[in-house]
Amino acid sequence: MGKNFEKELASLDKVYESAFYTDVNDISKFLAEFKESYFYGVGSGGSYSVAAAMDFMCKKAGIFSRCVTPLELCDLTKVIKRSAFMLFTASGGNNDTKNSYRFISDLEPKGILTCCMRKNAPIKKIQRNSIHEWYFEYKMPVPKDGYLAVESYVSIITILAKAFQNVSKDSFFALPENKIWGQSIIDKELLAKVLSKKSIILLHSGITTPAAIDLESKFSEGALGYISTVDYRNFAHGRHFWLARKKDETAVIALVGKRESKLADKTISLLPPEIPVLRKDVDDKTIEGLFDIIDYELKIVSEAGKIQNMDPGKPHVEEFGRKMYHINYNLNMLPENRKLKNDRLAMGVYRKDIGAPDVARKAYTKLCSKEYRAIVFDYDGTLHDKRFPYDTNESEKSIFIKINDLLKNGITIGIATGRGKSVRRELQKVIKPEYWSKVFISYYNGGVTGLLADDKQPEKYAVPIPFAFFKVGEYLNKTFSAKDYELDGIKDQNPYQLTMISPNVDIVESLKKFLYEIPELKIVQSSHSVDIIPRSSSKINIFMELRKLCINEDEVLCIGDAGHAGGNDYELLNRWNALSVDSVSLQPELCWNFARMGNRNLDATNEYLDWISIVDFGRFILRDQV
Repeated sequence: MGKNFEKELASLDKVYESAFYTDVNDISKFLAEFKESYFYGVGSGGSYSVAAAMDFMCKKAGIFSRCVTPLELCDLTKVIKRSAFMLFTASGGNNDTKNSYRFISDLEPKGILTCCMRKNAPIKKIQRNSIHEWYFEYKMPVPKDGYLAVESYVSIITILAKAFQNVSKDSFFALPENKIWGQSIIDKELLAKVLSKKSIILLHSGITTPAAIDLESKFSEGALGYISTVDYRNFAHGRHFWLARKKDETAVIALVGKRESKLADKTISLLPPEIPVLRKDVDDKTIEGLFDIIDYELKIVSEAGKIQNMDPGKPHVEEFGRKMYHINYNLNMLPENRKLKNDRLAMGVYRKDIGAPDVARKAYTKLCSKEYRAIVFDYDGTLHDKRFPYDTNESEKSIFIKINDLLKNGITIGIATGRGKSVRRELQKVIKPEYWSKVFISYYNGGVTGLLADDKQPEKYAVPIPFAFFKVGEYLNKTFSAKDYELDGIKDQNPYQLTMISPNVDIVESLKKFLYEIPELKIVQSSHSVDIIPRSSSKINIFMELRKLCINEDEVLCIGDAGHAGGNDYELLNRWNALSVDSVSLQPELCWNFARMGNRNLDATNEYLDWISIVDFGRFILRDQV
């Protein structure tokens, strides 16, 4: 099995060049969207080395992070929903990777990005349809990865470095356009002495840590030697006693970044002189130092294979090892996860973050005991995912088949959105023309409402632009750099709304404080933007149009995705007759999410629509699912 290791190393120039020029926009967007969260990198074997590299880059970019193995996820059940995850896999086919994805996705993190170095891998088939879930796939310019996954290792780290440069704008992450691999020079005689020992202590810190983790992994997977990794100061706390007792059996490899060079000098100078020490220093002022130390550790693996007369890329794997690799340990079989999976009320409590199952039961029973005549939906994140065209999104297709069927049965439909006429144009493509006069759209978070059939709405020139909008524009221009946000609304003379795309948390918090001085405006957030709107605007303004049809608020089921305080669906969903497909409010009796475990956004909307049972023309109930 496997692939000749030297051939893998010989392909790295081509592998690096291909990764350098690939489009990393999706990874960059993911990092930008969730950079204020706590990040976890997840991987097994060589992919754990990638997770360690991600962890290092996160810290350099000012992002809190940690790398974990799939099994370590079991200890994170209470923090997953407050965190973001990057899951790394070379082929996307092993059980640990797929089970990790299912486990994380079911517990509904802020975001999860699966990075796979293979096109159309098995893991792609199980990805959920949620705005929180991202998928990056990449086809390497070489055939299938080898046993030690060197080519995918170099590919994804190159890709990650590019993405971090896009997000952080830090010159540290600037990669050279061309990198020549295999230029590291190793003292082969000294390496032979190191390898002759029963154990090797591998000292590392900072920029050399990912390479140290990978070297230990490859030495173990290739049966090249036993390595124990430790940083310089942790080594000083008692671990040196191993050398005192086992000096004849132990060697040291020291990987040194410039920051730790003096510390490394002092540490190594104190080692017993008979202990062989293989040392490599790299510059840690740019990301190139990480690639230099990776090149060096791969060279060590290569030379170790030659010294031991074996190919580390083509080992003979014993049958017990194959069986061990294919053990299917389902993380979701943990007792607490089984309960959440089988009990939608328990899942509702998990999302609400309150320990009140009796309150959940009461809210759920009330929802299912009423008759309704209309449904008001949020749009983005509830009916539509802006990342994908409608005709490629099966969940969205299914939603609008069901909505057309509801309209056929006399159910009135409302759409309350933060967007403008683009929503009308999109809805006219998916809702049958004969029903356009039965669908209301409340544009710009309730700034103006019209029928789907009315092509004149929203009319931007019908009302003047609030003077307060100009105050907001002036404040942002004076306080922040224009590159940190995009502001729409003033230039295109929109009197209903100012929209900021991708602002950072500091900008949002500063703006909230500024708006305390402007009582006529308020701020709401959606899954993709921050909107500043007149205080008179509200998604619940759509109820005024429904009252004209003699439909009162208690006869309207509301469905949206941003039900938390400050979310742009908060006012719409903060009621007993509302269901969230994502975030919920902290009000114990209002705005619950009772979708199945892991179902969010469009998948949850689809699920809720399946609960509907028509009881008469123009009336429906929600069937009890518990």
